[in-house]
Amino acid sequence: MSLPNLALLTPDGRGGYDAYCPAVGTGSMGDTPDEARAMLAEATALHLEGLSAPADDVEVYLERVC
Repeated sequence: MSLPNLALLTPDGRGGYDAYCPAVGTGSMGDTPDEARAMLAEATALHLEGLSAPADDVEVYLERVC
């Protein structure tokens, strides 16, 4: 089963954009939609790298979502 690639981008009211990845719970911001998406991708990657390794007897499926 594949998870959808979903990122929510909204104007922040100050001329920039907020970005949020609901599947992982990460968020970021940027001056343009492209910058906000790039910053969100980096924040999500760093968050996923920081998760502790699962026990050997647990099956884990990880798919890129942002």
